[in-house]
Amino acid sequence: MLPGFDGLRFSHWQADLREDGVVVLSLDRQGAPVNAFSQEVLLELGAVVERLALDPPKGVVLRSGKPNGFIAGADLKEFQEFDRKGTVNDA
Repeated sequence: MLPGFDGLRFSHWQADLREDGVVVLSLDRQGAPVNAFSQEVLLELGAVVERLALDPPKGVVLRSGKPNGFIAGADLKEFQEFDRKGTVNDA
């Protein structure tokens, strides 16, 4: 178990500490055939990074928990929903 991760549960990310002090973060978006960035995925990643900052590892490797690629991009359905609700602003 990683320091600072006791009792935490993530739906989409798994963090494993290798013997050499490198943390491997695996993204496996639950309930989806491919990994895509959603608000929940990004919020969880932020929480993981905050915990890692408390006791920084020697390195971090990001990998996919899905066999067909790392990430397909943004969850367009979610962003379209934000747009309909008026919660997405133009940059």
